[in-house]
Amino acid sequence: MLVTNRGFNFYVNWDNMDVYKDFDIELHAMNSLVRCEDFDSTFKKLLKKLPTAAATFPYLFALSKSEREVI
Repeated sequence: MLVTNRGFNFYVNWDNMDVYKDFDIELHAMNSLVRCEDFDSTFKKLLKKLPTAAATFPYLFALSKSEREVI
């Protein structure tokens, strides 16, 4: 980054960072997919057992609040 008067607070609304607390269990479950040998079947099995994990996708893809509301 270039030296400017804009810090990280200009780019990030840190008040929105508490949303992850609502999805604590789902995020830990999604973390189990890291380095998974058979990602496709494990991912499908995870979504069958814990369908609320799909609600974490907009946050994992870093969508803005207005983009999340459309979904």
